[in-house]
Amino acid sequence: MADLPTLPEVPAHPDAGPLETALRNLLSVCCLSETVAVSLISAEFFELEGSTIGDVLKGILADEVRHSRLGWNLVAELMPQVDSAMRTRLNDYLRVALTHLRDHELSHLPPLRSPSSAAEQVGVCDGLAARALFQDTVRDVILPALRERGLSGDAAWKALTSDFTDSVDSNRCAVA
Repeated sequence: MADLPTLPEVPAHPDAGPLETALRNLLSVCCLSETVAVSLISAEFFELEGSTIGDVLKGILADEVRHSRLGWNLVAELMPQVDSAMRTRLNDYLRVALTHLRDHELSHLPPLRSPSSAAEQVGVCDGLAARALFQDTVRDVILPALRERGLSGDAAWKALTSDFTDSVDSNRCAVA
């Protein structure tokens, strides 16, 4: 048992109506952040499966999968209510959300290899491989899922990643 820390407020988006506000928050939190979490935690889980830490990660991963699926399913369900003007604003918002996602993930994924094999045994994933997996997840999972729902983050993501210098083989932390 532990005290629940103060949680940040969900963005209110005063420039948007209720539907658009809900979609922005679903896109940012569930679709983008939770989908990346699924990839990164999956990579760690598959490396540690069968260990105590692997068992903990399995439970966390199940929650992250549910959060991500909730977001993608709700966005798909709500998109028929979106007119072309709102779709344009949502696509514009994706630039903000993807920038935040990139900045958050890169600030938490060190541009370094794992310090040792002992560190890997307790769940420390190779930072460079995790960064590559993050990029792969956005490119190969998130952007196509956005397109399937009539949205596009492709141009924004391309502009945001033009300065990536990490070119690492992500096979060690691949999602199965």
